[in-house]
Amino acid sequence: MVVALGLAAMIMKSVVSRDTSSPGFLMKKWQSLVEQIGADDPNKRSN
Repeated sequence: MVVALGLAAMIMKSVVSRDTSSPGFLMKKWQSLVEQIGADDPNKRSN
């Protein structure tokens, strides 16, 4: 049980780490998605 909890904690840290020098992969993908949405210009869409 202790090993499983330790492994789960390590996995969670690597997934959602908010450290600016080494963010988790989920945070990197989320930031990329937010930047992509923010860069979208609705006036450039063709209907």
